[in-house]
Amino acid sequence: MKSKVEQYAKGDFYVEYPEIQLSKQYLQLKIEAGSVYNGSIQVTSTNDVAMKMMVYDDAYLLTLSEHSLVGKKGEITFSFDATSRKRGSVYDGVIRLIGNGTEMTIPYNIEIVAPFIDVNGVALEDLMKFSALAETDWNKALQTFHSEEFPKTLLVGQTEYLEAYRSLKDSLDKDQALEEFLVYIHKKRALTLQVEHDRFQFRFPKMREEHELVLRKNTWGYCRMRVHTDARFITVHQQSICSMDFQDDRCAISYSIDPEQLDENKQAQGQIIIENTYQRIVVNVVVKAAEEGSRVLVHRDHDRRLKKLEIAALFHNYIDYRIGLMSLEQFIEKTRQALHNLIALEPETGLYKLGLLHMSILAGQEENARQEIRRMEADYDKAMEGRKEHCYYLYLKALLSKDVRQIVGACEEIEQALATEEDKLFYFWLLIYLDERYQKDKQWLFSQIEGLYLGGYNSPILAIEVCDLLNQDPLLLKKLTAVEIAAVRFGLRNHYLSKEAEEEFVQLAGRQREFHAQIFSLLATIYEFTNKPEIIRIICSMLIRGGKIEHRYHDYYLEGIKCGYKLVGIQENYLHSMDKTRYDVIPDSVLRYFNYKSSLSDAEYAYLYANVIQNKRRYLGQYEEYLPNMMAFMEGQIVKGRMSDDLSVIYGEFLRPQAVTPHFAASLVNVIFKRKLTVVNDGIVAVVISHKELEKEQIVPVVNHVAYVDMITESAVVSLVDRNQNRYISTIPYKLQKLVDESEYMEILGMYAGDDYRYVLYRYDEMKAYDATNAKEVNIARDLLAFKEISEETKQQAIYGIVKYYREHLDMDILRSYLDRVDMDYVLPTDAVDYMNYLIMCGLYDKAYVAIKRFGYQEVMPENLALLVSAMKEFSQYAKEETLISVADYLYRMGQDTVDVLSYLIDYYQGGVQDMIKLWKRASSRLTRLDLFEENILCETLYTEQWHKDVFRVFESYLRKKRRGMVIKAFFKRAAFAYLVEDDDIPAVFFDDLYEQMITEELKDDMCQAAMLLFLSKKPKLEQQEIAWIKGQVEYFVKRGILFPFFRNFKKYMKLPKDLFMMTYVVTKDKAGRQIAFHYGIQSGVEKPECNKVARMMEVVPGYYMKEFVLFHGENLLYEMPERNTKQTKVYESQAMKAKGETEEYENRFEMLNSMLLNQEIGENQMLIDKIDKYLKLSTVIEENLEIME
Repeated sequence: MKSKVEQYAKGDFYVEYPEIQLSKQYLQLKIEAGSVYNGSIQVTSTNDVAMKMMVYDDAYLLTLSEHSLVGKKGEITFSFDATSRKRGSVYDGVIRLIGNGTEMTIPYNIEIVAPFIDVNGVALEDLMKFSALAETDWNKALQTFHSEEFPKTLLVGQTEYLEAYRSLKDSLDKDQALEEFLVYIHKKRALTLQVEHDRFQFRFPKMREEHELVLRKNTWGYCRMRVHTDARFITVHQQSICSMDFQDDRCAISYSIDPEQLDENKQAQGQIIIENTYQRIVVNVVVKAAEEGSRVLVHRDHDRRLKKLEIAALFHNYIDYRIGLMSLEQFIEKTRQALHNLIALEPETGLYKLGLLHMSILAGQEENARQEIRRMEADYDKAMEGRKEHCYYLYLKALLSKDVRQIVGACEEIEQALATEEDKLFYFWLLIYLDERYQKDKQWLFSQIEGLYLGGYNSPILAIEVCDLLNQDPLLLKKLTAVEIAAVRFGLRNHYLSKEAEEEFVQLAGRQREFHAQIFSLLATIYEFTNKPEIIRIICSMLIRGGKIEHRYHDYYLEGIKCGYKLVGIQENYLHSMDKTRYDVIPDSVLRYFNYKSSLSDAEYAYLYANVIQNKRRYLGQYEEYLPNMMAFMEGQIVKGRMSDDLSVIYGEFLRPQAVTPHFAASLVNVIFKRKLTVVNDGIVAVVISHKELEKEQIVPVVNHVAYVDMITESAVVSLVDRNQNRYISTIPYKLQKLVDESEYMEILGMYAGDDYRYVLYRYDEMKAYDATNAKEVNIARDLLAFKEISEETKQQAIYGIVKYYREHLDMDILRSYLDRVDMDYVLPTDAVDYMNYLIMCGLYDKAYVAIKRFGYQEVMPENLALLVSAMKEFSQYAKEETLISVADYLYRMGQDTVDVLSYLIDYYQGGVQDMIKLWKRASSRLTRLDLFEENILCETLYTEQWHKDVFRVFESYLRKKRRGMVIKAFFKRAAFAYLVEDDDIPAVFFDDLYEQMITEELKDDMCQAAMLLFLSKKPKLEQQEIAWIKGQVEYFVKRGILFPFFRNFKKYMKLPKDLFMMTYVVTKDKAGRQIAFHYGIQSGVEKPECNKVARMMEVVPGYYMKEFVLFHGENLLYEMPERNTKQTKVYESQAMKAKGETEEYENRFEMLNSMLLNQEIGENQMLIDKIDKYLKLSTVIEENLEIME
């Protein structure tokens, strides 16, 4: 700008201006509240002339990254911060480009709309549209749900939803979190699955069969379920399914049935289970047994299974026979049948054939047995091959012959096998019935059996032998090791143990020093059959020594107490082992015992006292005796902050406001906010309670489907947590039960627990509007600020409530102190205006200024804005900031400005020429120091070439204060150029000033002189001084050969050159420094000649171009100017080439020739001849003079 002024001051008008093209002529913006909008406008010079432009926002609403554009291309990048703007606000302004030779504007309109999230061009403005997105594109909705924009955009002002969202964000399954949220906000139903059929029945398959079950879902959404089975014959091919697996709300789960895992003789049943935390679907699959005679595929395990069954039959037949459940004849018959079946399965196995031989001997068919033995020996039957078979053969042969030598030989060989072979039980069984030692020496037999037990052989066969020994001699039972215990257990189960042996066992059991589960089980069995009191004493003693307090032992303790046994610990274990989910009646002796003896834990005493309360009608006097202890216990539990089902019974019985003592009054706060949460779902392991008012969430484990949680305010959000750390707030039902009416105890808590955050928060929540309306509520809000447990958001809410109270009560000192504590991040847009007014009123100008930059100022009281401007303009770091200028400009445009505001604007305002002139007009009547501002207006006018009529008033005012200077010179010369060349309408007062400057010789350049002469040439009457000045200036130009056509207007004041009147002038006006030529032709008759001659125009002063022609009578000038100069071209015709009378004098030959042409045209032949003679004489004289000069 300075260089432009200097250039004009030097009289240099040779300038080129860029022709500007904008990518946007107008900005219509809808910006979402809470966001920052960024945009740009491309600026291009289309004529290859570099731009030098300044960029301003007249309203100072936009933040411009740069305020200047230099070059042939540029970009205006801007932003608008709507972070804290109110929805529905509208802002208008203009981006102004002030450049070399131009001033351009880009109007804009900004509307603050509801915040939204752009998803593929779709604006999500509310939760309804978000749920619609989730229904059509779950993955996009999931991505949006977990974005930072979601809570800032869609949950603003919805504190309950926001708290639920925050809790669900910690869920491990992100899809499930979205599902829960949508159900919670009532935008969909919970997604559940159903099976088309929950029972399938199939015939026994011949080979592996594939099947499927079909699931259907009730609505859109998300779920994931685990798929498994409890049956080996079923194989499911999907371990899990989710909602994405459904097509048209249908999903098929494939499974197969494997016949190799089935018994064709039995019906099989299994379950396919589809489950997640909140739903369990069971599908029953039944496979019927194979039909009789049907052909089935014999699988590889079939014969093995049949073999096992027949061997088991042999074993059970033998046991039943030994314990007397089967006669010998029945035993022989069933054993033979099983052996025949085994031979059919394994015909090569000789052991089964030997078994048949054994049955023949037992049946008394000894002769047949002997014949079979001879046959076997003669034929070398394979039945005798193998160690087992050989020993069995020797056993049978010895048994049949009864020969001592054969018996001894067989025993020796069998004993050798017993020592070396693995299946020792078989050889031992042979020896029992063959070797006399096993029959005679019972102690030795017992030791052999014990050795086998220790070797890992635990068989009913051995138990039978031990039972036989004990039945014969109970004193053999000297200790209770695994052998004796197994034998007694077998004997008791099968009623194969004598009473004497049982008694001996009981005596030994009573001497046990430690709990032994198997011995206890046997004692319990014996007691069940006998009901002998001494046995229950032994049982209770053993349980006490073992510390057994599980509920399954409770009945034994009860029986012991009924029997009157005074065992140490029996009362405690009785109470320990009670079913704590019920309040069964406690024996009177136990109640008396615990009323005077303290040996229980707090939890057990809580149960005991709750039991007494629940059964007080049945306990008669015991209730009254327990009262002091129960009251003392309750107080202690309240002090400890305990809560349980049992304690809730106690509190419900005794806790009354009038019963509260100072001892525990302060601790009441620990229990009165407790709620009992019951959830029947086995998958839930914890509960999370989220209070928006608290910094941290509360996590409580779920025990036996119950959790006791603190709920201080009703707006707290409950989240259930499963084993996989997923959270549920809507799809899993739960019951929330208030245990104490906390409102009854608030007065007491106020006296004793006023410094507890829970009490204060409860009181604060009662205010609802959170605006303190009286001193009591102010104190509550103030107390809230002291607790670290309270969230910062809630504290700021309380502070602002206090601020409103003290504003209404005009306590400015306290108001100022609390205003200083307000964190602007927590100020709501709806409160922003009041907040800013409060800040200014309290003199907190720096904070107020920051707030205005964030929230805007359009609704702030004008008088407060004026105070802010007055204060902030004194600080250099703020004075030049656009926001402060914007505030001052706003006040000025609203007519609410003050002297301080105007003074500030005069110093720092930047805008268009017209706006600056308007500001000058308003300030000129109220301020005196305007010269710098006036200079800025003039310089900007010169720079932008934006000429407004009122700028000359500014110039006049400026000129009165400053008579000389570069700006004055530049303005005079550029205005003169505008008048002379651009034909602008310039006020007459300007020329008065210009004339004065020229008289005093402050200005002497051609442009100003020519413009002044032009102005005077139009003046109807001139003063003598003006005439004198004109003569001097015209003479100056004439001497330089410059004749302006408008000089003709001075002919009555001075003698002018005849050429001025003789010549025809073609004048055009354009930018300075151009080369202008045009085509012309001279018409002397009827026909028009072609304009094929070229004439170049002379630039007599910058921008003023002339070409002179001599035209004779009857000639016309025809010309074709360049298109750009057509409108600016004017022809000044000759005033001298006209007919003159005979008395006329001619100054030159051109006038004589023109007169002769006129005589010829009108037929004055004689006069024509006379003029020709005179012309020839004159020409001869001129030529002679020229020769002399040569």
